[in-house]
Amino acid sequence: MSKRMQQSIEPVMVGPAEDVEAVRKAHRDWWAANFTREMFRRKRNFVADTLMFNLNGHTYYGLDEMVRVWEYYTDNIDNGVPSLWDYRIFVSGDLAYITCEGEFLTRARSEQGWGASNATIAEPSQGFSMIHFKETSVARRDDGQGNPVWKIWHCHYSPAAPDDELRPGFDDTWQSRGGDLGSRIPQDVETDDCGSR
Repeated sequence: MSKRMQQSIEPVMVGPAEDVEAVRKAHRDWWAANFTREMFRRKRNFVADTLMFNLNGHTYYGLDEMVRVWEYYTDNIDNGVPSLWDYRIFVSGDLAYITCEGEFLTRARSEQGWGASNATIAEPSQGFSMIHFKETSVARRDDGQGNPVWKIWHCHYSPAAPDDELRPGFDDTWQSRGGDLGSRIPQDVETDDCGSR
């Protein structure tokens, strides 16, 4: 396996620096919006016909449906600041993809809570529970109206396997491979760098 495709301690950014930075800013801004609960911040990073494979296991077709699920979660769960690691952005021409792993603290604010069967979160009276996830997102230098602005066109989130579960085909776990290797990048509004040195 090439070193480049192994788990990375430092962020891997490939492509023209200004494009990588524009993609990274849109991506960070989107994650910060989930913590700050700002709808305008969420919406400004996506095109109208974005396709989202949500962490809850369901598909959302377009920004209008995404706004409805964001409103649902704003009313029904509390989130901590997400942290990402093994963070990669690859830009080629007008297309980019982003991959990472991450986690965030969450708990229900209401009886509806998470509202899906693929993850269990803490009840309102409990502390926070941790959701460990994986992400692949696609960005284009096109705001959906032909303007050369980097926007997210597709995002796919899925829950990660338990930290101590054996990886099929290997005798290792996420923990035994080093976990996040200490390279967490908080995705709050004050974080203005991607953690690279």
